[in-house]
Amino acid sequence: MIGPKTPTLLKATLTTLGDRKLPLVLASPGGDIAAAMAIGRLVRRNGLNVAVGKTIFAGCQPDQEGCTANDNRGADYVGAAISRGRCAHACTLVLAAGVRRLAGDGTAIEAIPIVAASEAGTKRLAAYYGEMGVRYQVLVDGPRSEDGNLGYWQLFKALLVTNTLAVDQLVNAQICRGTPAPNNCRVFTTMDLE
Repeated sequence: MIGPKTPTLLKATLTTLGDRKLPLVLASPGGDIAAAMAIGRLVRRNGLNVAVGKTIFAGCQPDQEGCTANDNRGADYVGAAISRGRCAHACTLVLAAGVRRLAGDGTAIEAIPIVAASEAGTKRLAAYYGEMGVRYQVLVDGPRSEDGNLGYWQLFKALLVTNTLAVDQLVNAQICRGTPAPNNCRVFTTMDLE
């Protein structure tokens, strides 16, 4: 859930990462619209790629007592990102900010409601989507399915989604074989394993 404190948490994380531009993997039912716009502006300012997905864990669950993170020294769990996430409502404002905006097979994007409770709020949403290069009017006027959502074609046409690649295209170890390697690649030496 995107809450009022979420932009501050993301900003602190980005400060810790320095110049590294790690991709942001989203799975959110929505939340605070103003906070989502603030997150989106942080994402855009930092030139991050965004994908809809979620993390699955092998081993114990990270919120379990006594479960330790993957430190490559016998951790209790290891996480892997997959494209089975859901990005709804305010989450789409964050998705709109990505340099690349991926939504692979199995993801759900719920870009409703597109209008706010007030005319001023709707104008702010339209201006924000425009700032991010998303065609707001296509989101509003596009044909919808029975559940009220836009199909992938409409999400592409609106530029809310730029690719249907799976989230692993941003986080899989294979991407580190490219030259130059993306910023989210970690290089391990034998000293790291001691």
